[in-house]
Amino acid sequence: MPTKRSLRKTGVKDVERGLNLKLRIENYTSNRETKDFIVEQAHLMAPEVREKSGVWYRLNRWREGQTTSGKHPTYRDLVRRYIALNKMERFEKVPHGRYINFVAEFLAADKRVTRAEAIAAWTELKKLDVPKDYASWVKARAKRKGKSR
Repeated sequence: MPTKRSLRKTGVKDVERGLNLKLRIENYTSNRETKDFIVEQAHLMAPEVREKSGVWYRLNRWREGQTTSGKHPTYRDLVRRYIALNKMERFEKVPHGRYINFVAEFLAADKRVTRAEAIAAWTELKKLDVPKDYASWVKARAKRKGKSR
């Protein structure tokens, strides 16, 4: 989840100060040079690690959380976190009411249902005043079935 505080800073950017593992993260810039540095250092520490989808989002949230909580991580800490994230089997889903997440959960919950049924359920869910996720749809559906008896 994104931080609730502005992280925009003025002054010399870390990349201009010269990226190295001992450098404290003070004015992070998400650009190609910084990402290449992180990936290169990670490859030196753990050559077997391959980049997974979603790593940069989670790495940025971790960095923001560290900075806003008053900690002073270094680029070494950031590279280690990057490695750890890439070694994780699966990420926890980012809580977000989205069509694709709903359809994936709907289809996973019952292997016999069709995509058309999942889409119909999503259309039904959009009309309800509940969070747009599979668990909320199941709960709302159970309430409606209970009332119709």
